[in-house]
Amino acid sequence: MDEESTPTEGSIEVIFENRNRARMVFPSLDVKAKEILKTLELKQPEALILIAGTRGKIEEDLNLRLQQLFSRGIAQAAVKKDALILDCGIGGGVMELMGQGVADRRRAATLLGVAPKSMVTYPGGPDPDRSNKIAPLDKNHSHFVLVDGAAWEDATELMLELGVAIIVGKCDELSSIKIQDVADEHNSHEAADSNLYDDATPIVQGSTANNSTDKGLAGAFSAEEDRGDVPFTNEIRSDGDTMENSTETTPDVESELELEKVDTVAPDKEEELTKEPFHDELSTLRIALCKIPAVTILAGGSKEELAKKEVLYSVRQGWPVIVLQGSGELPDEIFKHHNDRQTALTKINIETRRNDGRGAQPPRLPYISDPDLAEIVIDGKLTFIPAEADAEELRETILKSLPDPWAEDVLNQAWERFATFDKNAGRHQKEFHALTTRILTLGFLTTLTALLLTWVTTSGPTLEGNALQILRWTVIALPILTSIAISIFNRRKSDNKWLLLRGGAESLKRKIYAYRALAPYEPRQQLVELEQEVENVSQRLMRTEVNESALVGYEGPIPPKMYGAAETDDGLSPLEPDRYIEIRIGDQVSFYESRTNQKEVTLRFYQLAILVIGGLGTFLAAIGGELWVPLTTAAVTAITTYLLSEQFQETIVRYNQNKTDLQNVEIWWRALSPTDKDKPENIKKLVNITEDLMIQEVRGWVQNMQDALSDLRKDLSDSDQQASTE
Repeated sequence: MDEESTPTEGSIEVIFENRNRARMVFPSLDVKAKEILKTLELKQPEALILIAGTRGKIEEDLNLRLQQLFSRGIAQAAVKKDALILDCGIGGGVMELMGQGVADRRRAATLLGVAPKSMVTYPGGPDPDRSNKIAPLDKNHSHFVLVDGAAWEDATELMLELGVAIIVGKCDELSSIKIQDVADEHNSHEAADSNLYDDATPIVQGSTANNSTDKGLAGAFSAEEDRGDVPFTNEIRSDGDTMENSTETTPDVESELELEKVDTVAPDKEEELTKEPFHDELSTLRIALCKIPAVTILAGGSKEELAKKEVLYSVRQGWPVIVLQGSGELPDEIFKHHNDRQTALTKINIETRRNDGRGAQPPRLPYISDPDLAEIVIDGKLTFIPAEADAEELRETILKSLPDPWAEDVLNQAWERFATFDKNAGRHQKEFHALTTRILTLGFLTTLTALLLTWVTTSGPTLEGNALQILRWTVIALPILTSIAISIFNRRKSDNKWLLLRGGAESLKRKIYAYRALAPYEPRQQLVELEQEVENVSQRLMRTEVNESALVGYEGPIPPKMYGAAETDDGLSPLEPDRYIEIRIGDQVSFYESRTNQKEVTLRFYQLAILVIGGLGTFLAAIGGELWVPLTTAAVTAITTYLLSEQFQETIVRYNQNKTDLQNVEIWWRALSPTDKDKPENIKKLVNITEDLMIQEVRGWVQNMQDALSDLRKDLSDSDQQASTE
């Protein structure tokens, strides 16, 4: 067959007789596996399947059974998991079955074979001396590595090294993601998502986007945040209302990840990061979770063949091994020892319970003389599938052995961090409200006692002795107490700490829900973004005045108790789009409706009180009670200041706008066809738009609160100066 060779960084392309094109590289023994993979130009897979087993002729009956298992079982699982299949690549034995199985699936999976160059032949290649040791390469593989070695042992060593390099290859990819890269990607998504507003019912017209600003939000939100959420816990809402794969990593890869980890922050902050309590544990967790899953499938082979070495290596790497029982000598030997051992363990347990600690010696476990077999049987994560089993059973077993990366550990840490920040935000909010109430009450009492003293010393009843002295001392003490309360208010900075902690908590929860909804479609990208968010928010808060006071630890359930529809949510499971809408949009709309009704009633009450008290002041002035008019003014001022600090009117407007926008998002989603609802890009739009609307609401609230609290500080300072003058 003619050869079409197109050298690309040391690689050539070969065309087999069935017109299949395969890329080949010819490395020497000293070339690193990582460099070989680059030369092959392989797309980074999401999983690895290693095929071990017989390389010789298979009996006809067994061959027919294995054909189904390899085509409808292994090959289909590889396509579904976007897995790379790795074997020795020859045209015989189970490798040929694997090649045909991939061809049956329209070659949708990558199939890489590794063999010694001197032991194989292929179209257009060198014509080695014909002997029984020369094997043709399989015509259905997509890639080959033909190592410059003289023995199959050399190729097997390289194949296993390539397997490890493929598994940790995703770590290299993710470790290069910088925080600014994530910000740029989010900004590009924001621009792309804006097309949705043009093509469908206007979703954000008249929304709180005009109120959204980053001004003065340092420490509350990260620079890269474009989307977020609003609180869901019973403790605090945004308006202030109370309510097992191996984890080992090769040294060079791990060191590269550590270097990349430092590059994600500004150089002048490196020394600070080394002292952060959250940094190292999460970055190490990222390394463990970014590695793709792997599984080894053993079909046939003898105890003397290289298949045993491949299975042993897999066991030492912690990879699960699926053994096709009844497919050959090696699988049957492993099954026999495993079965004998399990039977012995059952007898030992029975004897142990029977002896009930009376010192009787339990029977020994059966001895396995072959050390390699002993390690495989004792230490291996073995699953046995009969060779006559249905292909569906094998496929499902493979899929279970190759789980999608799911960062439950990171999610638990994120929820714990969120709950801690949320609890302390509530603590500082209560302290802020308590101080504000005391200051306003003391200001009103100061005015009242001053007027009483004036009244009793002019036209009122005569007070003498202790009563008059007490009144005079009260008039002197109340302004002093007010000044002390204002000083404590300014020193404690409870309002700033409340807003910073609230912003940090909402940043975490926003990313938690985005991860749970999008991880099934972008598992590793979303994983690293979640891990970075937990790390960055924690570090950022610890560099603000939040670290001037102790953070009270959270001791409740993780995840914390949810509000409304989210009460039935475990906080950790992936979210299907409809479930996401129920928890995020449905719950938030219900919250907006209930809170707007409550706030409207409260606002109307205080507005009526202002009118009544103002009218009372006018009435007093009309009947000659001018002395008491300042008291009504003080009462109106106190109520107005309270309304200013609570932002009732602005909150009602913002809630109504956001409720409408979220309902429009849900209408847009419900109007999509079932086919469009299954598209990852539409699911991503749903999540990104929802989180964007929610973070805008939080940002608008934070900014309004900062402005209101700035005015509140000024009013309290002016009142303090006026009281001191009086």
